[in-house]
Parts: sequence; structure tokens; C-alpha cells
Amino acid sequence: MHPTPEDLRGVKVLADLNEDALAWLAGITELRSVPNGEVFVRAGTPAEHMHLMFEGQLDYEGDVGGQPVHWVVTTGEVAGLLPRSRMTHFPSTATAVGLVRVGLVHRDRFADIAARLPELDARLLAVMTNRIRDAAHAEEQRERMSALGRLSAGLAHELNNPVAGPRGPARGGMARQGTPLSPPDRAARFPAPPPHTGRGGPHAPHP
Repeated sequence: MHPTPEDLRGVKVLADLNEDALAWLAGITELRSVPNGEVFVRAGTPAEHMHLMFEGQLDYEGDVGGQPVHWVVTTGEVAGLLPRSRMTHFPSTATAVGLVRVGLVHRDRFADIAARLPELDARLLAVMTNRIRDAAHAEEQRERMSALGRLSAGLAHELNNPVAGPRGPARGGMARQGTPLSPPDRAARFPAPPPHTGRGGPHAPHP
């Protein structure tokens, strides 16, 4: 079963294509309905189709670099395999939220799209570029959060061991202070001031 040109017009990157282009694209697109809660694609399965979202929402969950990831694709968006993508297997599992109607374009038709609809091919390339940029930004955020987690763990360790920190500086401080002076040494180093002999002080002239 194929979608209608009106279905395709609801996808943002296809909205301004002419009727002939939409009719041709509809002819190479398979329409699939996915009930609420059903898995649409599973992580690890071969990536062979581009997905055109006509209705509903897909929730994607997976694991990237040991960190869980989650994102959604909604009505009017493009997902799945894109032209020029090197993806061979889906990295995450997509589950339908509500009734989902989605168009599938097989990778074997990507060359036909580039030849017949070069403007669409360029738009799909831009979608893939944005996807790569968003993925890189998400990876950077995950690395920052991981570094923050390590820092927090280190601070927590220090706070849970408060005695370990002050002892080192205290010992160093005592070593720098040295041995207290004996009374004779102190008297030799710091002599007492001369006694006071009158209002004029010790150096006042005699009358």
C-alpha cells in the first residue's frame, strides 16, 4: 500500500514539491501503520529504509558509548536511514506512541531520488548534517556530565574523610615554625629596651 501525495505533503522537507514529484515519490513509498505500544524497529536490525512520519510519534531508546539515550520523532519529520548515511544497523529501538502512520523508502531508491529530485536530495543531506551535529552535541553533553560526576564523587570522598586533609598542612606548619627559643636565646635575640629616666627619655640632656 502506498501513501497519498497529501500524506507526503505533510512531511516538512516534501511540503513544496510539485504534484508530479509527490505522485512519483508516493509510488516508491510503502505505507505502514504501527499500533500504539508496538515496536517499529529494534536496535541491531539492518537499516534499509528512510522513514517519513505522516502521523503519530516514535520513541527511540538506545545506548551510545555506554550511556542511555532517548529521543522522539513526530509527525512531519524524517527518520531512519538517509541518503549518503553510513549507518548499517539501527542503534536504537523505536516504539509507537499512539497510532503511527509512516512511509518507508527503501535504500535502493535513493539514487533515483538524487537523479529525479535533486532538490529533495539536497534537503535530505541537510537533515543528515543536522542529525550528525545534534549527535555530536549530545555526546559532548554526556562527556561533560560524566566529568561532573567524577568531580562530585571526588568531592564527596574528601567530605567523607575530613581528618585526612588538615593533618598534612598542620604537620608542615609545625616544621616551619621550628623549635621554640630558650629564655637566654630569646634575651640575646630580643634585648629589653633601656629603662625610662625621665620625661625627656633616656637621651634627654642633664639640667
